Amino acid sequence: MMGEKGDMNMYFTRRLKGGSMAKQLSIFKAGSIMEGNISTASVNFDNGKITANSKSYFNKELQDFYTKYKAGNMNTEMLKKIPGDNVAAVLALNYPPEGIKGFLKLLGFDGMVDGYLNDLGFTIDDFVAANKGDLLLAVTDFSMVEREKSIDLGSGQVHKQKANSPDAKILFVTSIGNKGSFDKLIAAGTKAMGDLSKTGSGSNALNAVKYEIKDNWFVAGNSQEQISAFGTGAGSDKDFINKISGHPFGFYIDLKKILGGMETGSDRGMVTMFGGQGKIWDNIIAYGGEMKDGAGTSHFEINMVDKNTNSLKQLNNYASSIAKQFSGARDMSEDDYPKVDSGIVAPPPPVELKPKN
Repeated sequence: MMGEKGDMNMYFTRRLKGGSMAKQLSIFKAGSIMEGNISTASVNFDNGKITANSKSYFNKELQDFYTKYKAGNMNTEMLKKIPGDNVAAVLALNYPPEGIKGFLKLLGFDGMVDGYLNDLGFTIDDFVAANKGDLLLAVTDFSMVEREKSIDLGSGQVHKQKANSPDAKILFVTSIGNKGSFDKLIAAGTKAMGDLSKTGSGSNALNAVKYEIKDNWFVAGNSQEQISAFGTGAGSDKDFINKISGHPFGFYIDLKKILGGMETGSDRGMVTMFGGQGKIWDNIIAYGGEMKDGAGTSHFEINMVDKNTNSLKQLNNYASSIAKQFSGARDMSEDDYPKVDSGIVAPPPPVELKPKN
């Protein structure tokens, strides 16, 4: 770690010593799996961005596991299938499905999980066969929408008020391996949601979630239009794809789009304060998952709008501006109310006593 270039270096060890969690995990192998693992990180404050590069070193059991179950690079074509260009956030990854079973066995949870899944109508082997290993979660078209909410005040009284709340299109995609095994997963999920809807707790979720199977993709979300549009057309080379592709996992958040969408709401002042009036935050990028020289690697960066000023100086100025705004808001609130000396107690009003007739 000390050989890495960094304005700030961090070193972590992960252990479970004592406590209820350690005692519970000691029944299985999970406790020993966490022993001897080390992580390091080197953070740099460059002009216009903050970057962190980390390495994770594992004990022999985990090292052998990651050597056996290597993840490939995320599916770039899957990212191009996301409809539209108004993408606010993306999480994409590739994983070896058989590694799920291997990891549960490594932890000693495989028998317990298989017993639970059997009650649902499928097994771990069905899950492994059903999935090909590509996964995507995307948030698009983020905005603030005015909605009317009803509040039950009791005694038959209902209060209605309008308020702005976040609105976005959520898209979940995973690649299908064996179609028959995947049908078992869908049947189990549909049954579980149906059981919840009977109790009333899952009815809203069941109505909100929609899905389709398109070619070898399972596509689900809260917008039928978005689901139907997935994969249509020739595919789009979106700006963020080149920033995160070429790795087993990638993560991207467009802070400008999210903060811009939130500024249309009623809490515009608070969003402007923490959003830096649109002049501070640009995006967040993370990627990694490779094994290099016996260590798992990952990269994380926060990009700022101003590319010419050192990020640490920008953070300092930003923190100072927030402090001043909080101070101003506090002084204003104090001036809005009369100040009363709690040590002064007003005398009681005079009472005139009259004799009865």
